Amino acid sequence: MFKTNYELKLTKLGKRVKARGDSEFAANDFDNMPYLVAVGKETLRIHPPVVEIPRVAWNDDIIPLSKPVLGVSGKVYAELAIPRRTMVVVSPLGHNLNPTIWGADAYEWRPERWLETAENPKTSVGVYGNLVIGIHTFLVTLIRQFEFALPYNAPKVRRWRPGLVIPVIEGEEHKGTQLPLRITPLKNI
Repeated sequence: MFKTNYELKLTKLGKRVKARGDSEFAANDFDNMPYLVAVGKETLRIHPPVVEIPRVAWNDDIIPLSKPVLGVSGKVYAELAIPRRTMVVVSPLGHNLNPTIWGADAYEWRPERWLETAENPKTSVGVYGNLVIGIHTFLVTLIRQFEFALPYNAPKVRRWRPGLVIPVIEGEEHKGTQLPLRITPLKNI
């Protein structure tokens, strides 16, 4: 079960919401939930819904590289020439799991990495801010009311990429999206 210091903070925040006479969290309450924001960011870093974005160059172009690379010929490249009609695949997952960017624990789910930065970004308002608030509202509601666990003798679930990343049961990909969970309502809500 998800029992953390964060859960205690969420309970305290819920008491403050009730003390002011409200029954639900307000959008600005999420500013006081930095760990929730970190969990969302870290989950999307490790499990982005889109892992590859194919693009075709309409014209000849040059892509500058953040770090020079050594070609098989021994030549060092600081940029790549991209001829017209060349397909280029951008990989958010490749970036998100790059140890050079994220450190030696790049493959590890560790929300605390978002809290260790000198900057403490706030939830922005606007199209993305509203989407983030919606996700946080959904997560808070679920965490407060249910316990989530894998079923006993759970089958192996893996990522499948037919365009968007979806969970499938290994060997049953033909059945489409499947993610078996054991969901138990929590008492005393």
